[in-house]
Amino acid sequence: MFNGIYELQLDSKGRLSVPAKLRAILEEECAGNLVLTADLDKNLLLYTQAEWAKASAKLEKLSSVEKHARTIKRLYLGHASECEMDATGRVLIPPMLRKFAELAKSVVLTGMGNKLEIWDKDRWESINNAGLEELAQEGFDFGSELEALSI
Repeated sequence: MFNGIYELQLDSKGRLSVPAKLRAILEEECAGNLVLTADLDKNLLLYTQAEWAKASAKLEKLSSVEKHARTIKRLYLGHASECEMDATGRVLIPPMLRKFAELAKSVVLTGMGNKLEIWDKDRWESINNAGLEELAQEGFDFGSELEALSI
């Protein structure tokens, strides 16, 4: 459903203007009703409400006794914030989530299939480059891995 990388700017109130292509999808899929939450890499995830319902149902099944499972639940469920795209296609990112993801003015919005990731632009470039270098150092074979996926 979502793909592509978009370099964007947060406005002074912490609002993100969703690109027109994505805005149309979000309007059609969920009438602009969204859920933002934190992610492990100190970025944010943006879900439609339907996709969030699927993800949160899985998270809720995690143990509340096991330490790591509680941490994961606190991260994803505890930080989850319902939000709505306004009439001009902007999404207000709550201050707590902006702080968590260390979002400055320049951000990157990237499609991840069923959700979107929101990154501080400098952090995105750093973590993306580090990930590519790690794959290269480990001898990751893009050809055979992609062939296995049949794409």
